[in-house]
Amino acid sequence: MTRTHRNMPADLPSTPEAIKAEICWLQDHPLWTHSHWLQVPPKGKSWETEPCPDNPQFYQLVKLKADWPFENVRDGSLMECIDIDFVYVNPKTGTIDNNESLNTQFEIWIEAGGWYNRSESEGEKNYPPQEGWNKYNKWGRCHDFRLNCWTTDIQTALLELARKVHCFYNNDGTDRANVPYQCDEIFEAGADGPDRYISGCIPAEDGFCKTCGYLVRKE
Repeated sequence: MTRTHRNMPADLPSTPEAIKAEICWLQDHPLWTHSHWLQVPPKGKSWETEPCPDNPQFYQLVKLKADWPFENVRDGSLMECIDIDFVYVNPKTGTIDNNESLNTQFEIWIEAGGWYNRSESEGEKNYPPQEGWNKYNKWGRCHDFRLNCWTTDIQTALLELARKVHCFYNNDGTDRANVPYQCDEIFEAGADGPDRYISGCIPAEDGFCKTCGYLVRKE
C-alpha cells in the first residue's frame, strides 16, 4: 500500500472498466506535458513538407505563412516523465537487503514528476546552453517524491500513481493549493547505536499525521 496522505482515496478502482478509465486518465493528464507554441495552419489549410536536405528519410515543414496563428500544442508524455524499476526486496523490511538471499519479494518501484522551466530555475539560469535558451531545450524533468509508488504489479502501480496525482495536482497539471509539506524529520544522535532521523509527525488514530496529513513513519 502506498497511500501516503490522508486525503488520498482509500480504495483503488476495482472493475475492469474503472481500472481502464483511471489508467487512461493518468496517461492523458496535463502534468506530463509542457507548453510548446507553434504556428499551425488555419482551418481549410494544410502543412506542406519536403525531404530534409541532409537526411531525405525525414521531412521538414516548409512555407510557413506569416498569418498562421500560434497555438499551444503541448509537448511531452507520461513515458518521458516516469521511471520504473523492478526489484527484489526483503519482505520483512520492504527494502533491498545486503544479504541477497533475503530479497525474495518482487516489487515495482515508480518515480515520476512533471516538467520545469530550466531557463527560469535559480540553479541553472546563469548557465544557458551555447545556443541560448529556446522552446526546445528549456524544459527539464523533475522528480516529485510525493508520487513515489511501490507495489507488486504494474497495473496496481499505475493506479497508485493516479491516486497520488489526484491528491497533489489539479486536472490542468498545476499543483493543488494548500497541500501541506510533510513535517521535518528530527535528528537523533545515537548514544548506543548509529545516528538516525525520526519523523517529526504526530500520529492520529488513523495513523496519519495530525499536522501535515502524511502517513507517519517510525523512522
